[in-house]
Amino acid sequence: MKLEIRVILVLMIITHFLCFEDVILADEKNDKPLDTVSDIPRLGRKALFQTQKYRDEGNWAESAKILQETLEKHPNQDHFLMRFHLGVSLDQAGQKEAALTQYQEAVRMEPRYAQGWLNLAELAYNIEKYDVAGEAFYQGFQHHDADQPKIDLLYYAAACHILAKDHAGASDILEDLVSGRYGTPKLEWYRALIAATIDMEDQARGQRAIGNLLADFPADPEAWYLAFQFAANYNDYRQAAIALTVTGYLRPLSRTESLTLGDVYTAIGVPAAASKYYEQAVVEEGTAEEYERLASAYLASYQSTEALSALRRALEKEPTVRLWSLLGDQHYIDEDYEESYKAYQKCAEIDTSYGRAYLMMGYCALELERYEIAVELLEKAAGYPEQEETAIALLKRIEYLNQ
Repeated sequence: MKLEIRVILVLMIITHFLCFEDVILADEKNDKPLDTVSDIPRLGRKALFQTQKYRDEGNWAESAKILQETLEKHPNQDHFLMRFHLGVSLDQAGQKEAALTQYQEAVRMEPRYAQGWLNLAELAYNIEKYDVAGEAFYQGFQHHDADQPKIDLLYYAAACHILAKDHAGASDILEDLVSGRYGTPKLEWYRALIAATIDMEDQARGQRAIGNLLADFPADPEAWYLAFQFAANYNDYRQAAIALTVTGYLRPLSRTESLTLGDVYTAIGVPAAASKYYEQAVVEEGTAEEYERLASAYLASYQSTEALSALRRALEKEPTVRLWSLLGDQHYIDEDYEESYKAYQKCAEIDTSYGRAYLMMGYCALELERYEIAVELLEKAAGYPEQEETAIALLKRIEYLNQ
């Protein structure tokens, strides 16, 4: 008999232990369905019913008052749904900070309550508490109905992290978004990710994102334009030129983009390509400064005829000293000293302080064997500090030749 009792006691202990273990596992998995209004304690449920009339009338302050008084007088009626509805009433009544506290308490009491997280996220965003909003959007996504996942919630979470200047946190979420586990990534997700990596100065992470972006969107011009912007940000002009050129293959470049691409090709020392895009930009309209860039590119790529044409078009827009000087230089290179002289003469007429005009006119006069005029001009050029040394040397040369 004693043996039987002992066996029974042992079995009871084992059974109790197993049951206790089951409780622990259930708590860890938290498989219990979410409570509904019917699960709220009786007095709390009664208070909610009482507030319905005030909510229908838009009297949110009175609704909040009833719920607050119930929780103060009957703390045993506390429930996450009570906190949630109190938060809604306070929010609608304009008591934003108080509402935020109630939403936070609701999700603390029941972390699986997705709507509580989403209300918290929206309110926190509206009052510019972006760090709170970011985490709430993320938790709202994690606890949302698995059958209808709202992927955009992750994007909102990342955007809030960016606004909170938590670029690392944003990048983690965005890298998860573009990984493909949620389906085809969106271009805007990549745009946000690349912006975040730039802000946190993580070039390697950004470069990895660019590679994945172009693999996912190889024929999308905006993907290549993002690659251009990323490369340009790090002064990688060679990659920037490639990316913007491909963009131009996939869609027409705007006038500004054509000018930019010309500048990029100029920066990497490819003036022939630069001139192509400068010409494309000014084909319908262009400022004198833009024509000057075009002419300079033609000059650098030894396209004399095209350079002269660009300079003349520029001079029609705005006859500046710089443009006349460039025209004079091109004529001098072409050994057309007469036209070169005239161009430098225009410089001197516009700006008498431009000493180089007199020096170059002196050069041209020498080439044309107009020695007296050359001497007169060089003596004038010698009066300018930057031209003094060269002008005096030329005058000595002329004096030597005339001996």
